[in-house]
Amino acid sequence: MAISVEPQLTPPSVVEQEIERRIKEVWEDAGYITEDGTLSSERMNKAAYQVVRTHIANTKEDIGTEAISQGELYAAIFPSAPGADGSGEPVDEFDKEVAKRIERDVWSLTQPKDTGYVQKTLGEEGSKLVLCREKIRTQRHLDKVWVVYLTESPVIIFEKIVDHEAKAYEQKAANLKKQLDMVRNRRHELRGQIDARVRQAEKKTKAELSFSVPDAPEALLPEGAEEE
Repeated sequence: MAISVEPQLTPPSVVEQEIERRIKEVWEDAGYITEDGTLSSERMNKAAYQVVRTHIANTKEDIGTEAISQGELYAAIFPSAPGADGSGEPVDEFDKEVAKRIERDVWSLTQPKDTGYVQKTLGEEGSKLVLCREKIRTQRHLDKVWVVYLTESPVIIFEKIVDHEAKAYEQKAANLKKQLDMVRNRRHELRGQIDARVRQAEKKTKAELSFSVPDAPEALLPEGAEEE
């Protein structure tokens, strides 16, 4: 009778060590490493900023040609990383994880919020450019992909940042209303407390949304933007 032998699994610690070794090798190839062998996030961040800084779209038509995709940015910052040469998805399980982690770290620099590295750096430089990020089809990609670009266009900034965030805020308020209506209808004794808490939230929200800079002479929407 044949005796089956269970395959020997590689200990998690060994797997992690190999992944980290390959990541360090990719960083070293790209030149983002200090003399003492430490990974330099500062060097990588600056390199990413310089790449994104060249992708400017000031019309909606420009976005499809000028925006840089998540994968393209990954390849531009780490040209020797797994899959960055356009050969396709890494087959090696170690390389798949290496690619996943590095691409995630690079893409995190393009967060459109004010604390995102590229967005924040633009502000520190006094630039009027604003970073936008969205999922679209481009001339280079038939399937929708995440892209990032900079713009000075009031219409694009209003639509992609201002209107997008305002609609998300409005939807959040609508969802809160439904949730609180459910509680108020089931627990009448809580209505007074709920109403008081909502008034408190409204007051705080109004304070948070007050702006420290003077308003424009005329509160006009950018040309091409829709007013509800």
